[in-house]
Amino acid sequence: EVGALTHKSIVLSAYFQDDWQPVDFLTINAGVRVDHEDLYTSQGTKILEQWMPAPRLGIAWDATRDSKTKVTLNAGQYYDVNGSAFAEWGDTRTSAGYDYYRYDYSQTEPYYSQGAYPLTFCNEESISTLPKVEQKGASEACNGDLRPYHMDKIVLGVEREVLPTVAMGLKGILSQTVDLPEDINYDDYYWVISNPETKRRDYWAVEFTAEKEFDKHWQLLASYTLSESKGAMPGQFETASGGGFGGNGNEV
Repeated sequence: EVGALTHKSIVLSAYFQDDWQPVDFLTINAGVRVDHEDLYTSQGTKILEQWMPAPRLGIAWDATRDSKTKVTLNAGQYYDVNGSAFAEWGDTRTSAGYDYYRYDYSQTEPYYSQGAYPLTFCNEESISTLPKVEQKGASEACNGDLRPYHMDKIVLGVEREVLPTVAMGLKGILSQTVDLPEDINYDDYYWVISNPETKRRDYWAVEFTAEKEFDKHWQLLASYTLSESKGAMPGQFETASGGGFGGNGNEV
């Protein structure tokens, strides 16, 4: 039995942002979010000690200088803290196991059962807990030290007032998520958690909007979005708008 498991995570976050208007028809918003996380397994082994600086930039331009045409550009980087769910990969037993049989499983005992060893994270402290003969193989299976995964995103939009109180808009969105973690079985007994170069996610979307304002309290907004996403599942980054819980990027 595994027994009671306790994971420890220490997270510090800070966010800085400011607006700058060099001319009347141009507004620039610049900011940066910085997260720092220390994460430990149930055995007290440090999994991660990572800094996650995420810069953000926003530009709003009154293209026709009559407050009827607005062009916006937003670019930023987004991280999600790993949290205790990520530490479960390195528990005293893995959450997923399997048995190897040479013959019909009903007629013989398995010659190997995965689940007796914790998964090893690609960092020096975690690899040092392995037997000496395994440390070299684990290091070779790693793609460098384990890194925090992140999303790079850019959004370009234009909105035009076509009639009094009626506006039409078009927005293009591009994002990529890289350094996604994965568990790698480099021999029959041991696994490592690494950042394979081939594991990523690419996303694009085009959004059309139409908005009608009736008064200060009522408006009507309609939108249509065409999108495509390819690659490994990245999870959800940061807290959703109006949400009270953390993101879910670690469930990959």
